[in-house]
Parts: sequence; C-alpha cells; structure tokens
Amino acid sequence: MRPLPRVLAEAGYPSSGFMCRVPWLMRGIARRIAGRLGVGTAGFHGARADDVLAGAARALHEQRRGLVLLHWPDCDDAGHDHGWMSEPYQRAAHQLDAVLGRLLSGVDLGPASDTMVVAMADHGGGGTIPTNHDSSHPLDRTIPIMLAGGGIEPGALRDGAHLLDVPPTILRALRVPVPSIYEGRSLVDEAEPSALAG
Repeated sequence: MRPLPRVLAEAGYPSSGFMCRVPWLMRGIARRIAGRLGVGTAGFHGARADDVLAGAARALHEQRRGLVLLHWPDCDDAGHDHGWMSEPYQRAAHQLDAVLGRLLSGVDLGPASDTMVVAMADHGGGGTIPTNHDSSHPLDRTIPIMLAGGGIEPGALRDGAHLLDVPPTILRALRVPVPSIYEGRSLVDEAEPSALAG
C-alpha cells in the first residue's frame, strides 16, 4: 500500500489531516491509522466543516509545503440522513460553499502561486436511492473535482476524470514520481510541470 501522504513523506513533504471529532476512545486509534498512512499531524475538531477549518487554521498558516487535507462531512451526513438534494442537503451544500470561500480567502491562488487547492467529493449521490450512493446510476457515479491555483489554467477537466487521478495530480504538482501501482493520471497538463514544486 502506498497512500499519498506516505509517498509524500518519503519525498520529504509533510502531510496534515483534519476531520471532525471522533469519540474519545477512538482518538488514539485514529491517530495511529493516520500515522500509518503517512499523516504527520492529525486533528479532530467539532462536527461540521467550519469546526474542521478552525482546527486546521494553524497548519494552514504555518505548513508552507506538502499536503493539508480537510474532510468536511456536512453534505455526506445530510445526504445519507435526508437524501441528496433534500432541503438539509442543500443547506449543507451552502454551508460548505461558505466555508470553502473562507478557506480560499486565506490562500494565494494567483498565477505565480505555489498553492493548489483540490475540492472534491468521495462519491456521488441521489441515484436509485436518495439516501445511498451504491448504485450504478450516473448520479451515484458523478463526482465533483475542482482544482485552483498553482498556475492551473481555468477550464473543464478532461473527459473520464476520476478520483484515482487526484493523487497523481498532487504528486506531479510537487514533482514527486508517481508510484507505478497508482492507476490514475494527472489532471493537469502533462506537457508542462506545475509551478508547485518547493
């Protein structure tokens, strides 16, 4: 197994990960799992995206290189509890949009920036069963992936973009060789290396 944070650590890049609070008895286990994956700093804060962002504030300010991962559960929780595109889901999506706006207001994403932001979901939803995402319905298989900063040119991602393409994209941006076992390929222009090495 070659998880992205471990590959980055082997190349000298730190990784930090932040998610919602886990039960007290599980925190030690969660930190050990994060460590085994290669995450050097793991934080567990609150119950919503704004709590996670607040918990990650120090790392976002001080960690100048590598990967900072934020897991925001708001839409996923609302989708499973009430159904995709339900009123609670839509409120959660608006909340996530506001929190993403706060995150983006604190980073330089200009043309000369060495920061790249990847915003994505881990699955689609709203297909066959509104509270689940396990079917072959196109809505369950359609996943938003957005990239910004680091000299990335605005435009649509290539056809067939997949979640497996995100780790090679991050590695390529940092000029770290992509392990041969990775199935995805970079989502950014293959001809020009990104400005994100550093």
